[in-house]
Amino acid sequence: MSAQNFINQLKNIINKIDNFPVLTSLAIAQACLESGYGEKSFYNNIYGIKCHNPKMYAGCRLGKTKEFIGSSYKDYKLAFQVYNSIEESIEDYTRLMNLPRYKRVREAKDYTEATQAVKDCGYATSISYVSSLRKIIEKYKLYELDFKMKPYFLTRNFQYKEFWSSDIKLGFKSIEPPVRLFDNILIMANELQKVRDYIESPIIITSGYRTPVWNAYVGGVKKSYHLYGKACDIKVIGIPLQDLAIYVAFLTSFRGYGINLAKGFLHIDMRPQLMVFKY
Repeated sequence: MSAQNFINQLKNIINKIDNFPVLTSLAIAQACLESGYGEKSFYNNIYGIKCHNPKMYAGCRLGKTKEFIGSSYKDYKLAFQVYNSIEESIEDYTRLMNLPRYKRVREAKDYTEATQAVKDCGYATSISYVSSLRKIIEKYKLYELDFKMKPYFLTRNFQYKEFWSSDIKLGFKSIEPPVRLFDNILIMANELQKVRDYIESPIIITSGYRTPVWNAYVGGVKKSYHLYGKACDIKVIGIPLQDLAIYVAFLTSFRGYGINLAKGFLHIDMRPQLMVFKY
């Protein structure tokens, strides 16, 4: 079975589970990592789940594993759960993720938080566990599964798509930013949420991330912070741009401010040094 076919199989199973406790991207990435994309699953145990009760050994078999102890990996023989099917393995993973121990994982807003949380909560000892999960998620764009059926909110009020670029090559349709820029956009959304909470009014994002083509089309500078997911243009109905700039400066860590009175928006960006300008 190919890696993509294994991922598709997991996706179809998970989609049928009501109230699945964690992000789909995390669940699939863990299964891929723990089982070698299904090629090394131990009696359908695709999550490497250890025996529920080592004293009873009910439904378990002895298997080999590596644990990171101290400063090195050591080989161990441990009892692992065995399952009649992959579906049973996923059901047991669902049970595990619903335990109080994994509360942080369930509350994660995106895959970067989830992958770190599952490691911090003690799921694995490998020092490369978090980075390995993220590589799988990014390679196969598994993060798209986390918001396929509903709008994906980065924060309480800001959707990911609000920060996407338009592109003339795609007939002015929205285009998703590169994965490497996701963290920058997430930081911007969280900073803007502080302003949104304070003013208690919707913030309209007129421009977020821009592709190079779209940046040139709208007349952006060659090294615009929009290209890196570090800038956005905003406005709020009923609040003057000068007042909005004061709120942003007081409540957030944005350092670049540009007021465009003609077009009615406030440009803000994440440059390292304070700079205020007019268009």
